[in-house]
Amino acid sequence: MTKPTVSAAGGAMPSRILSRHNLIDEATGEVNLWVLKGLARREALATYGAITPRSLRSALREHAGPIPQLQTAWRERHGCPSNTS
Repeated sequence: MTKPTVSAAGGAMPSRILSRHNLIDEATGEVNLWVLKGLARREALATYGAITPRSLRSALREHAGPIPQLQTAWRERHGCPSNTS
């Protein structure tokens, strides 16, 4: 029996959904903000032991860093022009 993707009680999301591979929506190329927020919360809790504004900012910086590279890779895969300057 597999775990459902959405918890009825509002619990944690399965780890296969919250991964860096899901930061960029494959259909549109836009950033999945809910994935970014989930990764930041998970990292803040794992690193600092609490979800405070400072720990969230630090974790968000860590996960938001590679987003431009991921978007450029998505554009190249889909044949869109990419701005590399």
